[in-house]
Amino acid sequence: NLLSTKVAWQQTYTEKFINDNKALLEVSFVNLQGKEIAKSSKISTSTSFLYFSELPLFKKALLGEIVISDVQTTLQGQIVTIAVPSILNGKVMNVVIADVSLSPLITSLEKIRLGKGQTGYVLLFDKQGTLIGSKNTKNNVHLNFTSWDRFIQVLQGKSFDALDEEDRYTSPVSTVPVIGSAKQNKDTGWAIFVEWPTIEADIITENLKNSTLIVILLSIIIVVIIASFFANFLVRSIKLLQE
Repeated sequence: NLLSTKVAWQQTYTEKFINDNKALLEVSFVNLQGKEIAKSSKISTSTSFLYFSELPLFKKALLGEIVISDVQTTLQGQIVTIAVPSILNGKVMNVVIADVSLSPLITSLEKIRLGKGQTGYVLLFDKQGTLIGSKNTKNNVHLNFTSWDRFIQVLQGKSFDALDEEDRYTSPVSTVPVIGSAKQNKDTGWAIFVEWPTIEADIITENLKNSTLIVILLSIIIVVIIASFFANFLVRSIKLLQE
């Protein structure tokens, strides 16, 4: 019948989509009552359909909102859950829910280095203060930075450009004195930090102050582009399931 044909199409597409996207761990179509009607997973062999009716992300998606969860630490590493409404003629018909690995983003962050000695690095935090990725992640992944005043100010919309005295501080992540810039990524609400240990930065700045400033500002622009692309890629990818 028509219903079984629709579900079969959704199941086939979730299988194809999850196989074509390394970051996707699990993808589900969920009906308006909150029950899965199609699911493909790389992390579970269960064939049972779950109910998401009480999940806050599902409730927001029912209202037409695209929702990205806070970072979760799992056996598969750090992941986020995304809920996207499937809208037809102005009405939400289904909700697509996906678990997405942050490994590609973390890999990108770890490749970014600043300075001749490559001692500068990037930090990324979700809105709850969870450290997402940097060369220091392995040591600090379980720490929470919600009480860090600089982090709080960034979430409130303030940007730091590494020009002022307040941009020299001891990093709570690397525990060394740094020069730092920071801003919020508007797509996700996450906070992006670039930190450069002063032991190297001051040596270069002594003769190349303007160049150093350009490098610091350019580095944070690059990070913003990477973070924005990653977030937009996820949303666009999930939206393809609706077409």
